Amino acid sequence: MSYNSKICRCGASRDIYCSNCSKISMAILLKNGNDDLKYTNARGQKVCPVWYSPLKHNSKPDRDVIEKMLTRFYDSPFKQVTQQVNFYYNNTSNLIFSHTL
Repeated sequence: MSYNSKICRCGASRDIYCSNCSKISMAILLKNGNDDLKYTNARGQKVCPVWYSPLKHNSKPDRDVIEKMLTRFYDSPFKQVTQQVNFYYNNTSNLIFSHTL
């Protein structure tokens, strides 16, 4: 799948973010005792939140995308209860960058 596209190409028809078509994903690792902020997946398990890069940023360099995602993260309520933020390539799940708070 090409990550140079600014539109969702997986068939989900999403406009801004797509768990399949976004270039970079950001895993928010919460501090202990914050299970109320975790999401429940399809299997009923509690998992840490994952954010995906906007589709319009797929053609930009990785560093620019990560900086923009961190800027949005610092404006969110998750900032106070986060221990670490990890950035991965969405298609390979390879770690790009890890930021400890």
